[in-house]
This record gives sequence, C-alpha cells and structure tokens, in this order.
Amino acid sequence: MEAKQKELYIFTVDHFEDRLNNISPTCVSPLCAIRHVVREAIYKYMEDYCCGEDPINVFSQEDFEIVARRILSEKSK
Repeated sequence: MEAKQKELYIFTVDHFEDRLNNISPTCVSPLCAIRHVVREAIYKYMEDYCCGEDPINVFSQEDFEIVARRILSEKSK
C-alpha cells in the first residue's frame, strides 16, 4: 500500500470501526457496503484535514478501491 492508501485505511478503520463490524462478509454485497463506508471516511477526512479541497485531489479512485478491497479481504478471513 502507498502512503495515501495507508492513511485512508487507518482513518477508515479507526473512525468507522463500528460500521465496519456491522458488515457481514456473507451478506449479499459486502464490498458495496464497505465501499460506502470508505467513501464516507474520505469525506470525513476531507472535512477534518483538507478544508475546501476536492477529495479526488487527495485520494484517487485507485486508493479508494485498494482500501475497500483490503478491508473486505480482512473481513473474509
């Protein structure tokens, strides 16, 4: 993982732990649910640390996808 991806991953896991714990890896679409949480984490991160900046300038689509898939893989273990 690259630095931005690690930052997003840690922020998401730390700030949205309860939401992530409520997502079952056996539900119909756990990746979709995780992506929703990661997207919320991006906007919360932007609100807390990057006032007025466009989220896409901070976290790329690839960063978003890699973090969501890593969280899913950890939940599937």
